[in-house]
Amino acid sequence: MKGFLRPLVRRASSKRSRGAAGCAAFLLAASGLLAQAPAAPPIALRRLATGLASPTNISHAGDSRIFLVLKGGQVVIWNGASIRTTPFLDIAALVSTNSEEGLLGLAFHPQYATNGWFYIYYTNTSGSLVIARYHVLASDPNRADPASGVSLLTIPHPTFQNHNGGNLKFGPDGYLYIGTGDGGSGGDPSCNAQRSDVLLGKLLRIDVDQNTTAPPYYGIPPTNPFAGAGDPLDEIWARGLRNPWRFSFDRLTGDLFIADVGQGEREEIDFQPEDSTGGENYGWRVMEGENCYSTTSCPAYVPPCGSAALAAPIVTYGHGNGDCSVTGGYRYRGSTIPLLAGRYLYGDFCSGRIWSAAQAGPAWTPALHATTAANVSSFGEGPAGELYLTTLNGAFYRIVGPPHADFGGDGKTDLVWRNTSNGLDGVWNMDGTAVASVTSIPQVLDINWRIVGTADFNGDGKTDLLWHHRTSGATSIWLMNGTALLSMVAQQTVPDTTWEIEGTGDFNRDGRPDIVWRNRISGLNSVWLMQGTTFSSVASLPRVADANWRLSAIADFNSDGSSDLVWRHAVSGSTGIWLMNGTAYVSGVTLPTVADPGWQIDATGDFDGDDRADLVWRHHGTGLAGIWLMNGTAVSAVVSIPSVTDTNWELVGAR
Repeated sequence: MKGFLRPLVRRASSKRSRGAAGCAAFLLAASGLLAQAPAAPPIALRRLATGLASPTNISHAGDSRIFLVLKGGQVVIWNGASIRTTPFLDIAALVSTNSEEGLLGLAFHPQYATNGWFYIYYTNTSGSLVIARYHVLASDPNRADPASGVSLLTIPHPTFQNHNGGNLKFGPDGYLYIGTGDGGSGGDPSCNAQRSDVLLGKLLRIDVDQNTTAPPYYGIPPTNPFAGAGDPLDEIWARGLRNPWRFSFDRLTGDLFIADVGQGEREEIDFQPEDSTGGENYGWRVMEGENCYSTTSCPAYVPPCGSAALAAPIVTYGHGNGDCSVTGGYRYRGSTIPLLAGRYLYGDFCSGRIWSAAQAGPAWTPALHATTAANVSSFGEGPAGELYLTTLNGAFYRIVGPPHADFGGDGKTDLVWRNTSNGLDGVWNMDGTAVASVTSIPQVLDINWRIVGTADFNGDGKTDLLWHHRTSGATSIWLMNGTALLSMVAQQTVPDTTWEIEGTGDFNRDGRPDIVWRNRISGLNSVWLMQGTTFSSVASLPRVADANWRLSAIADFNSDGSSDLVWRHAVSGSTGIWLMNGTAYVSGVTLPTVADPGWQIDATGDFDGDDRADLVWRHHGTGLAGIWLMNGTAVSAVVSIPSVTDTNWELVGAR
């Protein structure tokens, strides 16, 4: 096995190079197309829970639990498998839920593990905005003490029920930041966002480690920009916000992103660098996004439209395409979606559209994702930087990289079957390692057509099917909507049938699936680098001359954003992974030997929800099947799945 994992990976001799050139001739001469970045890196939503009562915020306490804030006044816990039936906190009796009111925010003290303090943001039964501190029960880490609450701030919000803000976060400086709305109605008729003597329409910063045992249970950080006698009020860190519906700190840089809901034309994302000393004015109601709005009823000290004293947003968008209200997210700093690294995610409540913005110098460029989430109410960040999302209609999701074979739209890998006798085709819709249901896909009577790959080729967030004809060498992509066929896109025919398609993967880190070929006679291996459904160019992979080595699976096993290759020896049963950097071999990892050659790896996918590729085995003699649950390149467990004893059924799954 070691010999396979190292010496046979040598790059080409002159004979090897000529072979690669021949491969290029058969696999299509370069078309001259320039590869372009996709609209946005592909993502998917893995549904974790439904039926929640209007979730408004997501938080964590530094451990594996995710805390979900519900509008009606409860905080519930996702324990990694389900929502705990007993709420962590229930203050429903204190909360008004009219219009946009409710329990809206939650933040855990940076020393929560030792002091047990957390902070909530809600509208009380008088409509005022309340920031309160509570304590976890010493006897139960999954329950808060409902009698431990003390109010830090009660901000009058007497007239209207909208524009309550609702977010609070601890910054990298250890201070608590609070985003308030402008007081409601439309157009901020009192110009609260610009006024120095009210806390509405502001970003506030307070020190919760001062006055911890007596009112007001907080103090003013000495470096606050307006600390001292007179107006502006000491708590104000920044002003000019209409309704900041979610702000977040970049966990790597400390930079601050604020999504501010627009009036009727422009939604905006505001930015504050980590080294800011505060005092920014983000413009509302003088401006809405980059447009002038109004200074009527504003104090004389308010800057005019276009003034250099107003901080411009980094991203804006209008109200076309059903958009109407921005929901702010996070800059992705997790590890499971490498192509998303450093991009700031946000969405629109009305349209459900999701964008991510990439930074290049001072400029930010947004790109639209194919994935949508109607009524997105909050994004959330877990302790390792992975991202979550809730919708006001009760769903809770984790944002993941797209499964190779998700036909149900639930973010979970499914398995595809084809009957090599009668041409029937079907999908096992999987719930982890359990079969939830079976769905048919269109029958293809010519059994020389094989399904050889599953991937999203057209970037619509739906899994497509890659077909190859055994005798003619024809290749086609079925563009799918779930299990329904939308259209077919023919690819270049490769008449030399010693070339076979082994599956799909991303070998140039552009977020698009490429097509992997192997010559079963010469041992040459190549990749069609694709631009959606269009061939872009061909690249060589290292040659494996021993034809008994079968390329069995393609997936990213070390979470570096580059697809890796799984090989299995048909005679010895040896199995190993090539860890790849694009099309270049980096290193090899030996997997356990399975000596019985009847066992073959037929599919890959994430079947246990850990965002790591697993391996699906099937015995081609008995029909028995099972999954190796993988932890990177190590086998962590083996799980059986239903047997299909009719061996005319071929499992093609995610390849």
